[in-house]
Amino acid sequence: MKLLKVTTGFVTQIFDTDQGLFVEQSFTAGDQCDYEDEGGGTVESSLFEANGTEVYLPYNMEQPGKWAKVVWTIGDVQSLRPNWTDEQCEQFLYDNEDYIRDRLTELGHEVIDALLPPKTEAFQKDD
Repeated sequence: MKLLKVTTGFVTQIFDTDQGLFVEQSFTAGDQCDYEDEGGGTVESSLFEANGTEVYLPYNMEQPGKWAKVVWTIGDVQSLRPNWTDEQCEQFLYDNEDYIRDRLTELGHEVIDALLPPKTEAFQKDD
């Protein structure tokens, strides 16, 4: 069963007039949350709990000006540990998110450095 948590709030976007583009955005949640089934009917908020605590998902908004985004899913973990449950995979990703992100950042810098032209070459824009 899939349920919806509808949170009221507002989005703030920052526009840089020098660059002519939005450079940042954030969502500020209000106090009102509605809990619904897929048909729009009201359901109890307790259905969003695990071990007696409401499960929290941050209101992360994708920021402009970022490239080569990488996400890991339960399926990625299960491809290496096929006997693990979804819950085990999710807990592993939750527990190790910081380590995975830090290592991916290190590897990303290595790849960028390898792909950059030698420091003696000037950067040329294509016409």
